[in-house]
Amino acid sequence: MNNLLPSTTAASDLAPVPGPASPPDVVAAWLAGREPTTLAAYRQSLADFAAWLQATTADAAARLLSNGAGAANGLALAYRVAMTDRDLKPSTIAVRLSDSRN
Repeated sequence: MNNLLPSTTAASDLAPVPGPASPPDVVAAWLAGREPTTLAAYRQSLADFAAWLQATTADAAARLLSNGAGAANGLALAYRVAMTDRDLKPSTIAVRLSDSRN
């Protein structure tokens, strides 16, 4: 017997589990409800990341989200190195990397 559900609950009574969201849907959800200044900063960070990848923002998000956590971490580390090579301030680098985790 499963202690998490009462024995009278049938599987057909449970809400369906949604399929995976598309990267554009994830980006839209990530940006939704943000304050205007936060929204502008997140968009700027995403645009810079996309420009580094030479991709659209949707394609950049897809590349970051579609290959698992290990690949995403590797991509973030490579982006960090690229920002360092561009002589961006450490605070700018920290903000751009933090924006991608929020």
